[in-house]
Amino acid sequence: MMHYKLLTLTYADTIFASAGSANLTAAAWNRNDEFLVQTKGPPAYQAQALLYAV
Repeated sequence: MMHYKLLTLTYADTIFASAGSANLTAAAWNRNDEFLVQTKGPPAYQAQALLYAV
């Protein structure tokens, strides 16, 4: 069973998004199969402005 987590952070003009199944437990770091995906980019309002500029 996977308990999915999503974390988003906004800093200045960048948004960071991390998602995955990892926990901060000994089992997660030593025994379980976990995954984590991370990406960064402009916040939605900036991405939309870039799209309209094209």
